[in-house]
Amino acid sequence: MGGVCCSESNEGGEVTSVVATTPVTQLSKDKLEPLPSAPKKEVVIDTPKQPAYLGFPESAAPPNQRGLMLSFEDEFGIEKVVAFPKKPLGIDFCKAIPVTVKRTHPSGQAEGFGIQPGWKLMKVNTTEIEGKSLTQIHEILMSAALELPH
Repeated sequence: MGGVCCSESNEGGEVTSVVATTPVTQLSKDKLEPLPSAPKKEVVIDTPKQPAYLGFPESAAPPNQRGLMLSFEDEFGIEKVVAFPKKPLGIDFCKAIPVTVKRTHPSGQAEGFGIQPGWKLMKVNTTEIEGKSLTQIHEILMSAALELPH
């Protein structure tokens, strides 16, 4: 009696956990009695069919190619497209494949757009980075960022 929990590590080293609970009981002298339960909260995760565009006005969907566009996959597998209109970007990446966000700089653009550590970089502008080496990805990022104004 109690909860059921399992976790599984996938190829990327991430851990997926599933927790299901059943009513908890307490043992009195001769019988099991349910413990009082707290009100249940329902959590809904909305998975959009289109990527979330950050850094664009609400009316600009899908966004045009002005600035540097970085596409990320967040911790829920949802694509986030972020448009950086200028440099510096305010973001550091881990030097490993897959390329993920290491940290954002305080008060930087990346922090302002809500980019989180662990997000996986998927595209630079329209260039998919899957299958590319770290050197190639670095060159793609640097050449795209060089075109941005300060």
